Amino acid sequence: MSVDVSDQDGGAKTVAAVERALDVLDAFLTTRETLSLAELAERTGLYKSTILRLTQTLAARGYILRHADGAYQVGAKPFRLGAHYQRNLRPRELIMPVLERLSDETGESASFNIVQDNVRVVLFRVDSKQIIRDHLYAGDVRPMGLGSAGRVLTTFAAGARTDRPAGDNLLAVAVGEIEKDMAGIGAPVFGLDGDLAGALSVSGPRFRFTPEAVQLISRKVLEAAAELTQGLGGPAERFDAVLAPQQ
Repeated sequence: MSVDVSDQDGGAKTVAAVERALDVLDAFLTTRETLSLAELAERTGLYKSTILRLTQTLAARGYILRHADGAYQVGAKPFRLGAHYQRNLRPRELIMPVLERLSDETGESASFNIVQDNVRVVLFRVDSKQIIRDHLYAGDVRPMGLGSAGRVLTTFAAGARTDRPAGDNLLAVAVGEIEKDMAGIGAPVFGLDGDLAGALSVSGPRFRFTPEAVQLISRKVLEAAAELTQGLGGPAERFDAVLAPQQ
């Protein structure tokens, strides 16, 4: 038996048939309940004959349902897998490695912030290795509406849905709003159903936040926010527009 294998991501091996099956499942990441065969073909770029073979297998394993009118929808198996993932999800183990990498890549401190009792709470924190830095600790309380993370949490109030157009208002840059010599850049992180999970931020002395540094850090913050959103089961595609390569 031969297996169609392709190279991606610098040599990582992927199985083409599995990729095509996942493309079919990914096509259902939409607000609509069902998709026709023609719509699946349009969304995936696959031949209808290929989709028919894939959906037969996916339906046999509970991943796809086919209605009498020929329309398809997601089956129960992905829901069971998602529930298993949520039961076993440990936020610290997901968030801390991202903060550590973000701090290393930017040279500044990285934090994950949440709303609690109408204030901002620093839930997780990784300090910059530089001597001059801002001093915050996990558990510290900061005001809502001020600072990059506070502004993000205010804009995307706890429980707010992400039904706005993609790419709008996803980044907040704050200079001297809480401490006059400090600056920060923040972005939202979304969870299940598009609800706000928290705000990711990078902060440090304002003299290091040059226009060039702000551009670099902004990109890194958005990439990390998209990664955490995906890890929490949220709509990571929300970040596609702002992370798309510049033409």
